[in-house]
Amino acid sequence: MDNEKDTILIVEDSEINIQILSKSMEADYYIKIATSGESAWAILKSEKPPDIILLDIIMPGIDGYSLLEKIRKTDELRDIPVIFITSKTEDADQTHGFALGAVDYVTKPFNPKVVLYRVKSHLELKKRRDLLARWSVIDELTEIANRRAFNDAIGKEWRRSLREKTYLSLLMIDIDNFKKYNDYYGHPAGDACLRNIANAINKTLCRPGDFCARYGGEEFACLLPSTDLNGAKHIARKLLENVSELKIRHAPSTGRDFVSISIGIHSVVPENSSAMSAIIENADKALYLAKSKGKNRFEFIASLKL
Repeated sequence: MDNEKDTILIVEDSEINIQILSKSMEADYYIKIATSGESAWAILKSEKPPDIILLDIIMPGIDGYSLLEKIRKTDELRDIPVIFITSKTEDADQTHGFALGAVDYVTKPFNPKVVLYRVKSHLELKKRRDLLARWSVIDELTEIANRRAFNDAIGKEWRRSLREKTYLSLLMIDIDNFKKYNDYYGHPAGDACLRNIANAINKTLCRPGDFCARYGGEEFACLLPSTDLNGAKHIARKLLENVSELKIRHAPSTGRDFVSISIGIHSVVPENSSAMSAIIENADKALYLAKSKGKNRFEFIASLKL
């Protein structure tokens, strides 16, 4: 498989149409085939999602309309462009397809060159949308996730933990005496310090599901799904060590030779969908406690039912 090629999932029960579409696109794209809505859904849920879907409407079992509805209700699939290719030619059919979230509608018999150009067009549009979406949730200075991305992530992880009855841990992190650092060394040095700290935090989080964001100013937040208090403490220790190893010189007026961080931890198994804000409040309280006890340390709030 050529990793540089985009992947097209063709969902079609006509062998002839499958051959025509595959032959016209296989030079430019990696092709996956499903001959029913059920087999298409199995592919979508068990493998890396395709970049675009060509979907017939009239199929035995799960038809194209029903499959598209399932796709649009699934977080990891909802943004995949879907082009209907169908013998249903009435205006009402097309209107219904677009209302469900199709990006295009091609009627049979089709011209494979036209389908190819439409696929290229919609893939290009998706890449532009994805790029814009990515930059809308990235902090420009540190190039890690921003507050907006954090708000989205904590909502998703809270709902997941609530559904699966698993721990969710939050670490709130603040750079100690950062105002004095900025005042002493200047804002360009302060910006460099923020970037270095953000990079150290991000590299400390090893699991794919862990999430780091710049929460605001010199404050960062780390979400650790399926992580209890002991696991969160382990990550906090590593964060303190890794920031210390940066050896970023601090102003003499702080009483510290190098830049340090303070961390507040809260870990919980959610029990209430409306109590999400409490995990942030408790992690913040733990952070203030770490600050009051001398900084360059972590503290935690005992796990509560939220």
